[in-house]
Amino acid sequence: MPVVLVVVAALLIVPPALGVLALTHWRLRHSRIAAVLAVVAALTVAGASVITARMTAAVEHAGADISLIDTFGIGTPRQVVPAS
Repeated sequence: MPVVLVVVAALLIVPPALGVLALTHWRLRHSRIAAVLAVVAALTVAGASVITARMTAAVEHAGADISLIDTFGIGTPRQVVPAS
């Protein structure tokens, strides 16, 4: 499960944050590098969204019932194993 969270963070959380930073930098200085970083961040998020949608569709087409919210554990209480 931690590997999935790292992939989600790397593909869906980090690029928008870096994109906002790059856009802010570009607005202040109008540099080409910042504009390129913002475009790459947007393309990375779009690509990750397409990949996630295609993988989910393939799994559902195979007959599995999948919920991304349940899969990633969003909003579920964490279970703690009692100490012995």
